[in-house]
Amino acid sequence: MLRLLGPLELIVNGRSVDLGGLRQRVVLAVLALNANRLTPMEQLIEAVWQASPPSTARTQIQICIRAGNRRGRAAMDYTMGVLHLFRMRLTEAEEYFAAALEGFGAVQDAHGRALVLRNQAYIDGLRGKSAAMTARYTEALETMRAVGDRVGVSHVLRNLAKFHMEAGESTTAREMLDEA
Repeated sequence: MLRLLGPLELIVNGRSVDLGGLRQRVVLAVLALNANRLTPMEQLIEAVWQASPPSTARTQIQICIRAGNRRGRAAMDYTMGVLHLFRMRLTEAEEYFAAALEGFGAVQDAHGRALVLRNQAYIDGLRGKSAAMTARYTEALETMRAVGDRVGVSHVLRNLAKFHMEAGESTTAREMLDEA
């Protein structure tokens, strides 16, 4: 869902997606307002720079659009990964999550990467790969803390606490649950 009233916001799976800088946000807003219609390049240039665009304006607009397409593709791959994970199709989920991780990395979306890592860690846990699971959860946790995703932090801490509880490390598990 794309919210245009108030601050521009794209919601995917109940979470806000980083839309990039101001220029990219303006281009996205203009394209959204012209949904299902051809939007002339001149209209996008005018929306971004008003009366004095640089000589590289066309190229910069094209870069914004390509970045938006990559981010959208990464979000779609993430969504498909979640769907396959829900259906316990782990191999398919892993493939989509790997593509999403690469896509979010390409557009420098740290929060998107953290969401993917959290789900990859969950799959690692299901497959009995504790070291990989812990490493991915730890990276996801650090990033979610950095971007202020309190719900994501809580989710990761609860999953790590469950792992520590099953490993007989009740003190560590309790500390994580207290923080969650």
